[in-house]
Amino acid sequence: MPGRRLGSKPSSPTPYFEAEDALGQWIEERCLLAKTHREGVSELFADWRDWAERAGEYVGSVKRFSELMATRKFEKCRLTGGARALAGISLRPKPPSDSYRGGYPYRDD
Repeated sequence: MPGRRLGSKPSSPTPYFEAEDALGQWIEERCLLAKTHREGVSELFADWRDWAERAGEYVGSVKRFSELMATRKFEKCRLTGGARALAGISLRPKPPSDSYRGGYPYRDD
């Protein structure tokens, strides 16, 4: 293409590349990385979907999410019980909500 250097980004990135950048941000903010970590694909995708919707990012399908994670070298594996998972990643523990405050919920019985 004339006027564009090799390796330069197009002026209007496609949703695929935008989602990849957003995926990297989500991994940085919401995940822990270590060889011993494993997390279910459904749990990872649910957290990604919530994060992406709040951030106004394109969510995509579970299949597309799994493919993008594979390009980042997270290997497919199975959890005990056979659930699909990815190795090398897990979700960070969620901070307690204001209503819960880390204690036990109030019971009146």
